[in-house]
Amino acid sequence: MSAFEFEPSQCFPFRDKEVIRRSRAIPHDQIEKHPNPDFKIRVVKDEGLTAVSPKVTTLGPADVIAAKYRFDMHGITVGGSLNSWQWLMTRLVLHGPVTPKLPASILQTLRTDVYVTEKAAMNIEANWNIGY
Repeated sequence: MSAFEFEPSQCFPFRDKEVIRRSRAIPHDQIEKHPNPDFKIRVVKDEGLTAVSPKVTTLGPADVIAAKYRFDMHGITVGGSLNSWQWLMTRLVLHGPVTPKLPASILQTLRTDVYVTEKAAMNIEANWNIGY
């Protein structure tokens, strides 16, 4: 991976550069591995998982903890592009610290099925042709 110096965005509440650096370095073949055996991560084909639901519900941590079944999905791309911030957020939520600053990270502590598309699991590389 090429050298890449950065400062976390001011609008991003999680600012631990070492954790961000470590998460950014997780390679594609390590995405499915997690120390919690109930937190199951699967890399799947991109087709069919990138549609956005027409209706959504906002849930808080208590709702998530009380749920009988939980699943998380990482694969939505902005304008069909491969944005490095999306890859980083996937890695932070799935492998970073469990913290309120990364709300979905609570799923790491619970029985959860996680689906990650092949594109979201790709190695992180900055693409300066699109700006990030």
